[in-house]
Amino acid sequence: MKRFSLRLEDELHEKLRVESFQTGVSINKIIGEAIEEKYKGDVGMKKEELEKSNKKMGLCQGRHNIEGITEYIFPQEVNPLDLNKLAETVHEALADCTKLDLYVTGLTVALIEVVNYAIKNNIALTLWHYNRDTGDYYPQPMATDLWKDDLREGGYI
Repeated sequence: MKRFSLRLEDELHEKLRVESFQTGVSINKIIGEAIEEKYKGDVGMKKEELEKSNKKMGLCQGRHNIEGITEYIFPQEVNPLDLNKLAETVHEALADCTKLDLYVTGLTVALIEVVNYAIKNNIALTLWHYNRDTGDYYPQPMATDLWKDDLREGGYI
């Protein structure tokens, strides 16, 4: 048996707590049974499904010219006040991504949306920042793929 940590919305946690109290079944068992039901007969995701895509992208097109970068998460003008549109755009760009090298072009609110998405979706993320002195980019690995070791140990990747 593997140890597993899970964050739940307060409302869902309360529903599970009430069900657990009413049935006398632990929350862990309720969640485990729900997961088993969803995946019964399915061994899990195949290695090739998990290794869908490694991407090298810029954050916002038009802010800086980055040699070798042709894809951008935000290829259009960005409204930093429309958080729903930012989240939608990030999802569209990264839905099939497992590893992302992201060249940071500013706009903190857009960057945070990408980092949040990477955390929620177990995407290995490295941010690349511009060094004005050398004219090169330097990497900043992020701890966004926290489940990678568990998936590897389980034989899924």
